[in-house]
Amino acid sequence: MRKNFFWGTDTSAFQVEGAWNEDGKGESIWDRFCHDRRGNKVYHNENADVAIDQYHRYKEDMKLLGTFGVNAHRFSVAWTRILPEGTGKINKAGIQYYHNLIDEMKGYGVEPFMTMYHWDLPQALQDRGGWANPECVDWWLEYANVLIDEFGSKVKYWITYNEPYVFIFGGYSAGHFPPNIQCYKTACQAGHYAMKAHFETVKLIHERIPGAQVGIALDMVPRVPATDRKEDIDIVPLANDTAFYWFYNVMATGEYPPLAVEEYKKRGYMFEISDYDRRLFKENPCDFIGINYYSTMAVKYTEDEGIDGFHYLPVPREEKYGTIEKDPEGLRNILKKCWKDTEGKIPIIVTENGCGGDADCLGPDGKCHDEYRINYLKDHSQVVKDCIAEGLDIRGYFVWSFWDIFEWSLGTGARYGLTHVDYETQVRTPKDSFFWYKQFIKDNTVE
Repeated sequence: MRKNFFWGTDTSAFQVEGAWNEDGKGESIWDRFCHDRRGNKVYHNENADVAIDQYHRYKEDMKLLGTFGVNAHRFSVAWTRILPEGTGKINKAGIQYYHNLIDEMKGYGVEPFMTMYHWDLPQALQDRGGWANPECVDWWLEYANVLIDEFGSKVKYWITYNEPYVFIFGGYSAGHFPPNIQCYKTACQAGHYAMKAHFETVKLIHERIPGAQVGIALDMVPRVPATDRKEDIDIVPLANDTAFYWFYNVMATGEYPPLAVEEYKKRGYMFEISDYDRRLFKENPCDFIGINYYSTMAVKYTEDEGIDGFHYLPVPREEKYGTIEKDPEGLRNILKKCWKDTEGKIPIIVTENGCGGDADCLGPDGKCHDEYRINYLKDHSQVVKDCIAEGLDIRGYFVWSFWDIFEWSLGTGARYGLTHVDYETQVRTPKDSFFWYKQFIKDNTVE
């Protein structure tokens, strides 16, 4: 592999920190979601009040990470630790925590990749309309300026959002994630405000932090036809453009995908795009596009309007590793698509790749034997190596996740970590995949 390639791992604040109401932290929409047990929203009514307690154990965790061999780690900042009400008063204890975390990371030679937002909007801002309120752009930029003021001298790599499709359409259309709103038109408008905030932030970081690199981590679940029926094949482009390609296309080309725009206009979902918005999107491309990839999704045509009112319905694929469906060729296809769509002008980082199992446990020998995860990572990391050999400018590969962590609505029911965590004792135990990835990095690092 080329020099300066990032072999990394990921986490997010809500999923690891715990200490949900300590040291001045405010309430997030995910705190509220987990504490509201109506409808059994989270597996076994669990919450992330403690998670893996990284807020108190960050030194122990960074030591394990630092001696592992990765040269980068992606983490997120909890907006509510910085600005408990979303705007206004700054929480100095929260600021200090992230200074400490970053300093520990860098002390082990690990490059910090800061995700500014990983789904945990302050509840105080959701009470004012959240991402569906046009004022969210100003709220966001206030928050962004605080992060730049505090961490601009320490962090070179910035990621505005993790998976905007999930927190926008999962929260405002499907409604299965907070804020639990089911209105496709509202989701489209909220997504546009989020995109404006993103591009304003790219511009802002470039102005304020010389040499900084800023991107986004996009959830990519490419749709493929469920059968060789013509109607299933023909519906795939619309299924892609009205789902995970919606935000991707803006990053790759500066415009929303035309096929989806046409469909949204027919349905009355489309929003106003000003000339300023168009210039903002075109003139402030990312320094890199992050691809979060786990698998593809099959879709079939349905005459009765399926998901979100469109004539397609996601259906399960057959072959799986753990709880994640396997399709390494899907990763190859999306990497090549991204490279082609950006005309090779925007580098790519695989910001998430991994698989979760619901049966990862310590055996009689005190170890966790997760061969299925090793096989999954072998297949997908090989695709990355192949694409680099073909000339694609891919600059990093990050495994989700270094630890077993709180997996949103799945709670502790799905374990994605290279490191097993006993949620009762908080004891960390490296899995077989931990040792495999450690050796893999060593074997593929150019001195």
